[in-house]
Amino acid sequence: MLLKISESLGLDCELRDIQGRFGEIIQKAHDKCGQPVVVFVDEYDKPILDNIDHPEVAAESGRVSRIFTLCSRNRMPTCSLSS
Repeated sequence: MLLKISESLGLDCELRDIQGRFGEIIQKAHDKCGQPVVVFVDEYDKPILDNIDHPEVAAESGRVSRIFTLCSRNRMPTCSLSS
């Protein structure tokens, strides 16, 4: 998903881990456009609820959701988080 986002924005990203790539996309999109980046998170809990019977998958989904939230908050004021 992050690869598709960076490609659609015409951004060359070097980092491969989720947190690094997401942060890089936010920063490079901000640098390219000169405007704050808005991250809209829809149904952030759906992957967790869909996998409630699979604790390992649900836990990983929760971890990834926290990464996106923390990364977005750490990038303020270049990023605005909305849900």
